[in-house]
Amino acid sequence: LLEGYRARRFTLTAISLERNGGPGRARNLAMEKAAAPLVAIVGDDIMPSPGFLAGHLATHAAHPDPELAVLGLTAWPDDLELNSLMRHVDGTGSQQFSYSHMREGQELDFRHFYTSNVSIKRPLLDRVPSWFDPDFVHAAYEDAEFAYRLTRAGGLRVRYTPAIRATHYHPYGVRSFATRQYKCGLMAAVFLRKHPELKSLWRT
Repeated sequence: LLEGYRARRFTLTAISLERNGGPGRARNLAMEKAAAPLVAIVGDDIMPSPGFLAGHLATHAAHPDPELAVLGLTAWPDDLELNSLMRHVDGTGSQQFSYSHMREGQELDFRHFYTSNVSIKRPLLDRVPSWFDPDFVHAAYEDAEFAYRLTRAGGLRVRYTPAIRATHYHPYGVRSFATRQYKCGLMAAVFLRKHPELKSLWRT
């Protein structure tokens, strides 16, 4: 479908991978192809809302610091039935996102570089020798690890702009979320092997 789509107002390039190597590998390949001075990243279960790109562009224009990335809000869509677990992990539980603890305009650290709705200035990407680490084979911590290296090498800062919205089409039940958390644990172990100095940030 994507390869056959002909856009009138922008250039679309669809890239197919022979095997699933995790989200980081796919993003690295896409970022190599990107030619614009800003790069926006979303996930495969994310639907950007109207005004998504305009919001990222406007926030970067208002805050031109090369080190500043822009984080938008990722929320459950209105047409997805929610259960108590889904409300909790996106709310006070913060196991998935910690938006409930953020305020508009707040600058956040690398842990909140959520690649469900984030944009970054291209020159900052060149301050690290590599981007997303392919050792993160599951969708967990590959974005935080990348952002941590960007922080150390390039002074990354993340600004929260909740008016830039995207919706997350990924329903969970107790069993499926437990599986997700297990994979997060595996990737947290990869993260800490690479950056043991951050062990104090983990509660276990």
